Amino acid sequence: MRDEVYQKVLDEALDEALRRFQPDLVFYVAGSYVLAGDPLDRLELSADGVVLRDEKVFAKAFAARTRLVMTFGGGYQKSNAPLIARSILNLEQKFGLGRSATNPSGT
Repeated sequence: MRDEVYQKVLDEALDEALRRFQPDLVFYVAGSYVLAGDPLDRLELSADGVVLRDEKVFAKAFAARTRLVMTFGGGYQKSNAPLIARSILNLEQKFGLGRSATNPSGT
């Protein structure tokens, strides 16, 4: 499954899960095994697709006003570490993750 199809399925699944369950807290295991070339998976996402996946999960959880816990798991390529770092930096930039929940201004 390539980026475009994966992102469409992800959008639909997240929307339905958040609507049906209305969670107070979401645990998100952000595996990088979905990356193209991983020996244990066949999803074939690009690096940009993985970064977008993480961004979508955060955006939809925050839009639903739920808290989010992100962990990492899976992914067996040497190229995964820089990709994970890139995604975290993107999330920090987009959502200000460095700011304290009790002090959103970050001061």
